[in-house]
Amino acid sequence: MSDVSTTMNPERVARNLLVAAALLLAIGISVVSMTIGPSLGSTGQSMLGFLLRETVYVMFGVMGFAFFFLVTQRQLAIITPIIFGGALFALFAVALIGAEANGSTRWIRLGSITVQPSEIYKFAVCVGLPYALARYSSRYHPLVVWLASLVGLGFIVLQPDLGTSIVVGLISFAIMWTWGLEGYYLQRALLIAVVGGVASLIVQPYQRSRLMNLYVSSYCDPQVACYQVNQARIGMGSGGLVGTGPARARSLWGFLPNAHTDFIISVIGEMFGFIGVTVIVGLFCYLIYFCGQSAMQTRDMTSRLIAVGGTVWLGAEALINIAQAVGIFPVTGIPLPFVSYGGTAMVMNMSLVGLLVNIAAHQGVRRSGGVAFRSVMKNIVRRS
Repeated sequence: MSDVSTTMNPERVARNLLVAAALLLAIGISVVSMTIGPSLGSTGQSMLGFLLRETVYVMFGVMGFAFFFLVTQRQLAIITPIIFGGALFALFAVALIGAEANGSTRWIRLGSITVQPSEIYKFAVCVGLPYALARYSSRYHPLVVWLASLVGLGFIVLQPDLGTSIVVGLISFAIMWTWGLEGYYLQRALLIAVVGGVASLIVQPYQRSRLMNLYVSSYCDPQVACYQVNQARIGMGSGGLVGTGPARARSLWGFLPNAHTDFIISVIGEMFGFIGVTVIVGLFCYLIYFCGQSAMQTRDMTSRLIAVGGTVWLGAEALINIAQAVGIFPVTGIPLPFVSYGGTAMVMNMSLVGLLVNIAAHQGVRRSGGVAFRSVMKNIVRRS
């Protein structure tokens, strides 16, 4: 690790992380603003209301980024149990008073704003599991700590939300693998996860239907069950090299359901073509690379585990979202980080990047406070 850490300036890693995330967020807000018009019209909502909600989400996201960028190790250790407990309580509340949409109950409505607790739980596991291992692994078997951190996964499976369950499982698996859990336990955990996923597909008819629609062509009705995926493929393919431009994009006029959420990459492919999609994929590769650098260079094991979990989180979601848009993975409802429309996801993604920039800049979550925000940011954004 020491050889790697000397090859790249920590501030350079932090700066590149920040730039990649900011560019993806800017692109996402721009494309979603162009895409969401027809959806608002069909529900009777106004563009002004959407812009106000989006502004609120962005403000909370900036606050989350700033807070976790400036948080210290001691402060993070104190608030982590609060975050984890709050996420569990919110997941329990979803089971009681959650709002249903498209066959799943994943949201809590607070006036005109909706909150998705499973997004908060991703962050809670990404941060909580490393701190739990640091505190309790000497007292309890690490497997017990791992299972305790995944207690909220049951609520997510029951919503049902197989996509988020997969992402949470991957985050925790990567953390335990990096921590050094014996291969025997990792193999058994992977086997249990696969069996659980198959069982979910059998028990949940809509999940089974989505799988069959994707891989059994005779089962798929192009005008009903497969309409969404087919329109996503048509939109992606019709963009060609440079795209049709926003004015001529069919997906902006209701041909592609949920274009601003699950299939935003298809909209980008239609409007800006292969070049636009390549830019998005390139930015994600750039982001994930420097997320990995922040994990490799940090000197603190807990910070390294957080960075590993965050890297897997963003990478897995980007991969799953793009794969479902091009029709090689079942539709799971996983958003494209920073780009898809989604208030809670945006806030938690920005909070995660704030923490990763913190880790990258200080080679671990910074140990002491008292550093002015302006001076720290100035050091990060200046040229190496």
